[in-house]
Amino acid sequence: ETGISTRAQQEDKEITRERALTDQVRTIEADADCLRQILANLLSNATNASSEGSTITVSTSIHSDGDETDPETPRRLKVSVQDSGGGIAPGDLDRVFDRFYRAERTLINGLGETGVGLAIVKSLVEAHGGRVWVDSEIGVGSTFSFSLPINKAYEDPWLEIDVPPLDLSSDQHD
Repeated sequence: ETGISTRAQQEDKEITRERALTDQVRTIEADADCLRQILANLLSNATNASSEGSTITVSTSIHSDGDETDPETPRRLKVSVQDSGGGIAPGDLDRVFDRFYRAERTLINGLGETGVGLAIVKSLVEAHGGRVWVDSEIGVGSTFSFSLPINKAYEDPWLEIDVPPLDLSSDQHD
């Protein structure tokens, strides 16, 4: 869910938000508040970059880091936010996640205004064992994507997980 200001801005600009979500349900081990912050920042940037009447697409998919046929290959949940804004110049692509970086010629209105939104996204994604990247084409738009590891323990219902018992009589949980 995005913040009220982003939703209001999307309504003001008559921006449509589409979803293309995978029907393959997988569980990731992640902090829900962090995921909301990641998506809020990406959707805010996409909203700022998009012109009136355009569409922002949020999509999810499952992919792997290697051999798709090998069941031992780690699987990842990929989330993408695609806008149809002005795009990012090739020389700026490597630096958009740097803290306080601003493009010399801003091609996307709003991108880099605070200088920390995408740096926060990168930090939060990497703290969860994931990675973040951007694909962009001038005049077409940008797609910001991140992937997070799928927790194998939750994929297999027969897999036993040893969880140490919580000792409520201990004084060590202050």
